[in-house]
Amino acid sequence: TKDRIWNSHRHDRTRRRSAAVTMHLGLRQLLGLYAPFLPFITEELHHRLYAADEDGSSIHSTAWPRPVDDIDKPPGFEAVLVVLGAVRSIRSARRIHHTTEIASVTLDTGEPTLRRMLEHLEPSVIAATRAHKLVFGTATIPTGIETLRIDLTTENL
Repeated sequence: TKDRIWNSHRHDRTRRRSAAVTMHLGLRQLLGLYAPFLPFITEELHHRLYAADEDGSSIHSTAWPRPVDDIDKPPGFEAVLVVLGAVRSIRSARRIHHTTEIASVTLDTGEPTLRRMLEHLEPSVIAATRAHKLVFGTATIPTGIETLRIDLTTENL
């Protein structure tokens, strides 16, 4: 969501709005969870940001936040999590700081369905890995998915 909010030139209005709503709802949930431990600041933030939508009630009189089970994850979401974990591991092994931009992430998959799903989520992978581009080609490092290998390129930034 951060990439969609901060880099408006890369995302259309709908995607930016979706990210803002997600952050807004997420903060509301966090305020509810923190309210018993930080009563004054959570009440103030709730009053400023959410009370008008909740009939002006106190955060302490609202229902306890409940987990949301019906979130529709896009196809390929679990694969993206595996890719992000693999990128973190490679960065750590190569001593590449997590804020350092990398030239490319190369994904090697022989499974067409998995490739299409990852192509669909390419902007999210690029944003989360701080890569300049995502390449589908030959890679050697195994991931948690049998049909998916990965590699990073740091040259030519």
